Amino acid sequence: MNKIKIKKTKAKKIKIKRVKDLGIPDDYSLQKIGITQSLISCYVGCPRMFLLCLNRYYNIDSNKKFSFGNIVHFCFDNIYSNGLKEKVIKVLSRYKKENNEKIRGIDESDLQYDINVAQIVIEEYIKRYPEDFKSKIFTDVEKEGSVMLDKFKLNYKIDGKFTNKKKTEKWLKEHKTKGRITEESLMQVLTFDFQNLIYTICEELSCNEELTGVLYNIVRNPQIKPKKKELIENFYKRLRKDIKDRPEFYFIRFEIPYTKKSKNEATEEVISILKEIDYKINECRKTGKNHMFYKNSNNCTGLYTCNFLEACSSGVLTNYEQKEKLFSELKTINY
Repeated sequence: MNKIKIKKTKAKKIKIKRVKDLGIPDDYSLQKIGITQSLISCYVGCPRMFLLCLNRYYNIDSNKKFSFGNIVHFCFDNIYSNGLKEKVIKVLSRYKKENNEKIRGIDESDLQYDINVAQIVIEEYIKRYPEDFKSKIFTDVEKEGSVMLDKFKLNYKIDGKFTNKKKTEKWLKEHKTKGRITEESLMQVLTFDFQNLIYTICEELSCNEELTGVLYNIVRNPQIKPKKKELIENFYKRLRKDIKDRPEFYFIRFEIPYTKKSKNEATEEVISILKEIDYKINECRKTGKNHMFYKNSNNCTGLYTCNFLEACSSGVLTNYEQKEKLFSELKTINY
């Protein structure tokens, strides 16, 4: 009887990616590739989070957290670009096809629920603000651009820019979805809001024109949920009625004018932050160590739990994936 020879093979070792081994991507620079407001905010909140984002890591579970907001932004992009030529339901029917990366890891039924809720909210929003589509002239919806600030490149994307029919003032419009809102403290913060001011500075540099300020447009993510044994159709009817009864609860707007002084102060602050980031990038490359991008434990938990808490706690990136692009929100910049 012939003996069967069994060939022994060595099991391939899976290389574990460790947070402590992360460095600065070889082709990245603040001068040539640039940075976005969201990345700057990452750094200000937690330098370690900035390093993880710079290496394009993300937690798929975070898609669930931002699902409703992403859907609303997608619909606003379409209706403010094209007016009300399409019904909201038709616009939202394209969401799944055009947002593969944003819907990864979201259960189909949960995604459809978010789409249905967004449809109700946006339909009532349009009824709440008819002047947006009659007396306001919107331009540059979802506009992307890049400007140089000092020696650094700033990449940005605005939700929209508009004037009234008299064209006496130009405003940016910023859409936000929020679950919880504390109006008094929010109004105080908005007077020096980092994101609004960066977008205002970038757009003024890009177009060489003065902007009056930002219309901060808040859409509340409904906190009411279906009751036990409640038919989903009945819940949707209950939700629509609640929005009709309390539109001021679901839709809130603040007009925030920005003076030249506040813009100049913000410009100096942004340049200061960018110089600090640039210094740490250079030091990280020189030393091969990333300790300068330290963990900020004060930013791990709060209103939201940081998506990188598991990575910082375990030191490994087992449950994380890398995006194809660093600036995935920007279509015109392929990096």
